[in-house]
Amino acid sequence: MTWYFPYGIQIVFRYPERLWAVVLVVFLLLLACLEMRRHRAVLRDPWLQLHLSVSSLPSIGRKITWWLLVSVALCCVVAANAIPERKFVDKEKVYGQLRLTFIFDVSLSMVRAEDVKPNRMRAAKDMIIGFVDMLMHDQEIQGRYQLALIPFAGTAQPLFSTFTISREEFLANVEDINERTISRQGTSVLAALLAYRSLLSLHPAREGTTDIAILISDGGQEEGREGEKNFFPGVINDIREIIRTNTIKGTRIPFWHFTISTIGIGKVEVDEKGKRMAKPTELIIRDGAGNFLDFYREDLKNSQSPALKSRLDEETLMEIARLGGGSYYHFSDAETLANAFRKLILAHRILVDEISTFRYEPILPWFLVPAFILWYVLFGFGDWIKKIIHGVPWLIKKL
Repeated sequence: MTWYFPYGIQIVFRYPERLWAVVLVVFLLLLACLEMRRHRAVLRDPWLQLHLSVSSLPSIGRKITWWLLVSVALCCVVAANAIPERKFVDKEKVYGQLRLTFIFDVSLSMVRAEDVKPNRMRAAKDMIIGFVDMLMHDQEIQGRYQLALIPFAGTAQPLFSTFTISREEFLANVEDINERTISRQGTSVLAALLAYRSLLSLHPAREGTTDIAILISDGGQEEGREGEKNFFPGVINDIREIIRTNTIKGTRIPFWHFTISTIGIGKVEVDEKGKRMAKPTELIIRDGAGNFLDFYREDLKNSQSPALKSRLDEETLMEIARLGGGSYYHFSDAETLANAFRKLILAHRILVDEISTFRYEPILPWFLVPAFILWYVLFGFGDWIKKIIHGVPWLIKKL
């Protein structure tokens, strides 16, 4: 049940069935009628008028006002018992002509490398969640956008989570990702790019749309395939050539645009000359409780073989960003990442719709405070209980 008031105020009751208690006002009106009859009897009886000071009898208007205020106080108590809440209607903006795809590395080195605490994968997940939080709360870019997610390792899953404007669904998919999402071990950035090409082919965009891909990875230098780099330009050109044909003139014109930016996950040290050097780190095996068991070995069958190490391959990620028309960022530069993400969104989004969302705030004081004030004024603090108790026998006698 919703009550509408001026200035757009809407009040709903969590338990509207409790409002039936307002029928108690009928009994108050019955008491008022009996009181009016007694008052008129006093005024008509000469003997009572002789022995009773008229100044001690309140006027009819005062009595009516008194009973009306009692009824109002009772209605406030009944309304408070139904748990009132104020309803707010917020218009959430939906943006089109812009689609965001997060291409997420879930390889062994991402899960087991702990140069980033607790590990690289958790840091990458938190980064994606942070971007989505910006879309929810940042005053400049807040709204709903089309989001997609592609996990990859030795291969990739292009349809793991296709485009959706549901942030809840997208975030649930992010949390569901683990080292078992992609069964094939290794790191194939080429497979990730091929999966992105498949995603765009299967879900073509509207004309004028900009697809933004953000690839988050450690580059997979130790697990990857060195020869894959030779295929990066061809695959990215294939993505760029996803076009439509103008049947009237027979010319090929771009249907939509895309950019690929990359974010590196892994520890990097900078020397005195400003040169960046990725620091290798061992891949660690832990049990379900998080206790250290061993290192991953270069030879899995030989427990004495050297520990398998991984380091961030920034060269590969920079090359992909250059070919894709985007930029490379290191995950540790959070402020730069946030600013770049914000500018990217503002440059390409177009408002296409608004979704009404509702929120509720409790407003019990709106009803309880007036009721308390009225009871205090009408009966006096503490005396109203006595008056009710003394009035019960009189009411029973009248009835």
